[in-house]
Amino acid sequence: MGCTPSKEQDGTSPRTPGKDKLPPPPSPPSNFTTPDEKTPACNEYRVDVTASGFGICVCGRPQAEHSAASRSKRSASKRSLGEGWIDPTAEGHPEACSDFRVDIEHETFGMCKCGFPRSQHSSRAVQGRTQTMRSPARTDKKVFRDPEEYIDPKACANFVIDVDSPIQDMCTCGVIRKHHPISARTPPKKRRSTTGRVNDLVKKHESLILDAAQEAWQRLQEQDALARETDAAKAAERLRRRRSSWLAKIERARRDGQCVAPRFANVAADSKELVIEVTSETPGALLYWCHAKPGQDASRAFAAAEGDRSSPTAGLRRHDPAKDGILRVRGREPGTHVVVARALKKGLLDSELASGGFRLEPPSFLFTSAHAHELRSLHYSKSSPDDLGCSVCAAKLAQGEGFTCQTCGFNLCLRCALPHRHSDDASPSKRPPPPPTEASVAVDVGARRLWLSDDIRFVGNAATILDESLPLLDALGKALKAHPGVAVRLEGHTNSKCGLECDGKTKCENSACRKNFGGRGGAAGFSLARANAVRDALVKRNKIDAARIETRGLAGSRRLAVDTEGDDKHRNRRVEVHTLEF
Repeated sequence: MGCTPSKEQDGTSPRTPGKDKLPPPPSPPSNFTTPDEKTPACNEYRVDVTASGFGICVCGRPQAEHSAASRSKRSASKRSLGEGWIDPTAEGHPEACSDFRVDIEHETFGMCKCGFPRSQHSSRAVQGRTQTMRSPARTDKKVFRDPEEYIDPKACANFVIDVDSPIQDMCTCGVIRKHHPISARTPPKKRRSTTGRVNDLVKKHESLILDAAQEAWQRLQEQDALARETDAAKAAERLRRRRSSWLAKIERARRDGQCVAPRFANVAADSKELVIEVTSETPGALLYWCHAKPGQDASRAFAAAEGDRSSPTAGLRRHDPAKDGILRVRGREPGTHVVVARALKKGLLDSELASGGFRLEPPSFLFTSAHAHELRSLHYSKSSPDDLGCSVCAAKLAQGEGFTCQTCGFNLCLRCALPHRHSDDASPSKRPPPPPTEASVAVDVGARRLWLSDDIRFVGNAATILDESLPLLDALGKALKAHPGVAVRLEGHTNSKCGLECDGKTKCENSACRKNFGGRGGAAGFSLARANAVRDALVKRNKIDAARIETRGLAGSRRLAVDTEGDDKHRNRRVEVHTLEF
């Protein structure tokens, strides 16, 4: 059999049975120019998007009949016609504006503010826009600002947001942002570092620190007035209200997930200086603080601080108790010292700005077993010290130092009143002197302390008070009776740091604690037991209200002598008396 070439090989398509007729050719588009018309193709090929055929130029000839040069040399200004396209030679609608600007609020895309679409504008109105022929200037990332908006004549030339105003975008001049000139809404970058919100935050934080310092000074005045209150019922009611307010503030802070505000205490060893200890009841909290010395207001202390003054800790120094230990601020200048502090911890809200005021001056009142009446400090007396002498040692009283009785003229110098607190021999190698023949207690309201002429002594390693310390205990009770507005905190201290993790309620597993302190809470429990013994003696022996006394056991956390085995170790075993400020 011979091979017959197929229809594909002959160049002709095979016929399908039942479909011998070929389909008719497609009709040319309405604007298609037939080759018979001999219309030459243009030299600028541009697609006519309105034509029904594909690849038809605006001249009516298909793309294949155009030269390669006409198809490759198109410029950006030679755009095609159709919906959304602009003819470079078109003049546009006669009523359309000559400055095309998109109306972003119109529902139709490409609508100008004049009311005509983009296609009805001239090419010059669309393509020939200059710096001044633009859409409304964008003054922020969200909205457009119309330069023709109303400009208030009272608006300032430099917009500064008012952080205290309840109205959003309110300037400090009293006019909102959109009614300011555009130049005032977008000031140069070089002015942002000295004006605007940063400066407002700095002023706001500085004002808060000044207010806190002023509040501390006012509380110090109230504390003086409360200490001089002689009516026991009124004093007890005022103490109760202040304690309730203080406890409610702490409870509210804990409930709201906020750090508890710092507390302040004077932990100095004598009345010659101030050692202000700042602590927070929130474990692991950082402390930011500022100290204003006498003659220096809080604004100067704020200006001297380093760091970002626009932050919540502006004007405050940073202190990490975990790394730097307990924060203690010292002051030796006579006068009023104010410490402002705030507690911060990750995961909690910042605490309120707390402040504490302390006054370094001679104690205000003195009670001694050598005299039946209360003695007042010569610091407030109008009598000349040249005419006064100590009734015990006959020494002349120094200017502003010493105590006098306003009833019978009995005088006492500081050396005789508080021999352990005002001794010239400060050598730590000396053995403790014998207890003084006269027991004295000085009430120092400004320093928030009650200074004892001697330490309260106990039997061995027990919590039993020795009989030789009972006159001192009676003098302390006499002072508390004469000043019912004074509430105190008794702090027990020991010579050892062992057992600091104990609270005295559980047995300590340390063998040294079991041997030295009876195994009941270690050193912390032992120091707390001694503080409780003094409190019980004041309540039973001197009839002092137990609500005015609170106790703490601090073990060896605040030792006066570093050497726990030296001759001066007796200074660590003591009970301190602090006044409370709620």
